[in-house]
Amino acid sequence: IQLISKFLFILIVVIGLLFYDPFIAILGGLVLFGIYVAIYLFTRNKIKRNGQNITDMSLLRSKITLNSFGGVRDIIHMDKQDFFADKFKFASNSFAQSLALNSILSTFPRFIVELISLGGVVLTLTLIYKPESNTFTKLIPSLVVFALLLLKLIPAFQVVFGSLAKVKANLPAF
Repeated sequence: IQLISKFLFILIVVIGLLFYDPFIAILGGLVLFGIYVAIYLFTRNKIKRNGQNITDMSLLRSKITLNSFGGVRDIIHMDKQDFFADKFKFASNSFAQSLALNSILSTFPRFIVELISLGGVVLTLTLIYKPESNTFTKLIPSLVVFALLLLKLIPAFQVVFGSLAKVKANLPAF
């Protein structure tokens, strides 16, 4: 539901910006979209591999647990507690590492996008600013509007990206 609502929010904001300043709206939208697509293409295979590992290790942990409880007398009699504990520990560590890495991969694009977008705003200000010209004072309101909307759009893009990353990571479970 969040994926759909944030996607609709992004669409409405971009359409509204098209009425305000079509060139900057299209350019800004394409840059944000392009950054997130590039990051997704860069991370999708790792997210998919981690999702497969999460599924495999979860099944292995369940299998180890069932086997150890089913033959608890034999395990104690044959002194194999460490064997099952080590197998379970390996599966749990691998499961936790993959889960943590997927969490990091689904949240880190926000910081990259914020860096690039705020850097773009500062770069625009430095390129436009000329003390003797009157264009700077005319551009400030537009720049403020786009900067504020950018601060609203980045979290929405992040929710969409994070949702798609979770879907990609959980596909191997099905």
